[in-house]
Amino acid sequence: MELTYQDVASLINKAKNDNKSQEFPTTIKVYMNSIRGENLVSKYTAEQWLSTKMNSAERYKCHEVHINEETTLVDYIIIITE
Repeated sequence: MELTYQDVASLINKAKNDNKSQEFPTTIKVYMNSIRGENLVSKYTAEQWLSTKMNSAERYKCHEVHINEETTLVDYIIIITE
C-alpha cells in the first residue's frame, strides 16, 4: 500500500499526540527501496520531516511503527521510498 505525505503526516501526528510531553520525540527513518543499513537515506525528527516534505508528491511504504517497550510510545517510524 502506498502512502502519501498526508498519510505519513497522520502517522506522525498520531505518534506526537500519544507522546504528549514530547519528552520522547519520534524519529522518521527513510530507506530507499528496501530496509538495509546502506539504504538508509535520511533520518529526521518528526517536525523536520513534516516541514521538509510538506509539498512532496513522493509515495512511501510504511515498514514499521516502532513502540518503545519501556515508554510504550512510538519512538520511530520507518518508511520506504523508491
